[in-house]
Amino acid sequence: MAPLSVAAGAVAASCLAAAVSTLGVGPRAAPLLSATESLSRNLYAVGNPLSTGSLAVPDGYSVYWEEHGRRDGAPALFLHGGPGAGCARRHAGFFDPSHYRVILHDQRGCGKSGPKGSTIANETPRLVADIEALRVHMGIERWACVLGGSWGTTLALEYALAHPDRVSSIVVRAVSHSLSHTARLAVIGPRP
Repeated sequence: MAPLSVAAGAVAASCLAAAVSTLGVGPRAAPLLSATESLSRNLYAVGNPLSTGSLAVPDGYSVYWEEHGRRDGAPALFLHGGPGAGCARRHAGFFDPSHYRVILHDQRGCGKSGPKGSTIANETPRLVADIEALRVHMGIERWACVLGGSWGTTLALEYALAHPDRVSSIVVRAVSHSLSHTARLAVIGPRP
């Protein structure tokens, strides 16, 4: 595993690279759009999931997941906001379904994951461990893209810092305004 300063730099570089393209991340990335154009841009069409399931994780929780796009596509993970929110199928529409294998998952206590609304043993390190367990369960070597929205931005950064060898890029949208330790590390780097 890379030292934290290298990992934080890599995460910050991924954020910067993502900021200069739209959510069509990857070889077919579209040029940067203005704020008005971005707001009016339609998401990709989303049909029924390829598969769904529930993965048992420690502490009596199960995390719900859905798979969209191409089974052989570049693996992409969407991390929803909170508190207590879950994924909606429309979130798969951030990704081009002809290119990506999109995994949506509801975090502990959220959406279709159980037990619903529980906050016991529901801390960030456990959520990060759940994402890693889901990656292994889905047979994914490395996420081509991790996209986080709102609280999901913090979780994406935490995951990338904990598992830098498992993330190729991250995209953050609707960034939370709190400057957590993780966000400070990703944006500024570790303190001397």
